[in-house]
Amino acid sequence: GYQSHMGFFQAIGIEHGNKPGDAAGGENYLPMTSMNVAALRRKADLQGVQRGDVIQRDAERMADRLARTDEGDIFDALSYSLREIMRNVAEHSEAPDVRFCLQHWPTKARVHLALLDCGIGVRRSLERNPHLRIETDLAALRLALRPGISGKMYEGVARDENNRWENSGYGLYLTSRLAAHFGNFWFFSGSSALAMSADRERTEACPFAGTAIRISLDTRKIKRTKGLVAKCVAEGETRAAATPGTSKSASKGSQVG
Repeated sequence: GYQSHMGFFQAIGIEHGNKPGDAAGGENYLPMTSMNVAALRRKADLQGVQRGDVIQRDAERMADRLARTDEGDIFDALSYSLREIMRNVAEHSEAPDVRFCLQHWPTKARVHLALLDCGIGVRRSLERNPHLRIETDLAALRLALRPGISGKMYEGVARDENNRWENSGYGLYLTSRLAAHFGNFWFFSGSSALAMSADRERTEACPFAGTAIRISLDTRKIKRTKGLVAKCVAEGETRAAATPGTSKSASKGSQVG
């Protein structure tokens, strides 16, 4: 019944239960929801803003709903994670839409975020960067979580200085660091899955043509989110500076608040 209500079966092509977006959701959860990338671009154009601004507003609205506040460490962690993984899909996947759902269990101090697309996958996306040599899907997952690694923005590519959201290859790096610090991070694409937590990493065989991300956060551990992001950005820029072909600094949008 729960999966039917959330729209899970319809999302994977089984004619049973609600379709994604049919259920209204509640103060503790957002059911399976679809975000159309073309509609997102049109919305940004109509409002005269950058696409990242629209995504940030949507992420903050969803984080406010789950955290029951529009400020504080839990809100910051949720809004930042949602924003960055949604931006990543819109900028890299070439998928027409992205589907996601969220759940908050206050009595269990646990938040889950899940997102997937049926786009080109991590490996094909990164292979657009001529500086990268990728042998396997698992290698692509590991590369995507390193700072400054991007299939679009790399050494030698012209940058738009007026776009504060221009991709810099730090979104997945920072999101995975936050998730591993506060809980765990699962990353699926191609033939592999990679899981990370504060003290453990594990891999699995998991064929999936697009990309899927699952984040689980222990809300009791979420503290000083802004400070952790700033620390990870500084560490990432140091690592990227020593790596040929990477984006050397995080975008202006890679911050909380």
